[in-house]
Amino acid sequence: MTVLGPYLAKGGEVLTKEVSKDLYDKVKGFFKAEEDQKLLTAPEGKAKKISVEKRLKEILKDDVNALAELSEALALSDAVTFKLQNIYNSTVVLKEELAFLYESQNNAGIGTEGDVKNRIALQERKLEKLEKDFNNILLASFK
Repeated sequence: MTVLGPYLAKGGEVLTKEVSKDLYDKVKGFFKAEEDQKLLTAPEGKAKKISVEKRLKEILKDDVNALAELSEALALSDAVTFKLQNIYNSTVVLKEELAFLYESQNNAGIGTEGDVKNRIALQERKLEKLEKDFNNILLASFK
């Protein structure tokens, strides 16, 4: 969901122009907690962008209906929604595996440390590709 983070971090002005005010309100509605509201009203900047993206990912991971609501608001086809859901699920699995590998790296012996580092690099490349694919599919659906 990294594609939406920058729009929220900009106070919704880009999203409002490119997609719609209704969509911005829908996404903003996911930020219900008091801390979330403080996050959205924080001063603009890279730290805010990163924080908003991170929080949106957490919200979408914890709320099984959020991605479906977002897909409906975006008027995405079932096929596109299916692709996005699969990519998102794959990124969650990769991130969990990376967390395990990072821990393994700390405990790896001299003979296995290189193998773990190579596996981490491979998984990070896969994750980057999945995130690019997600963004490309989502952006292509707006054209």
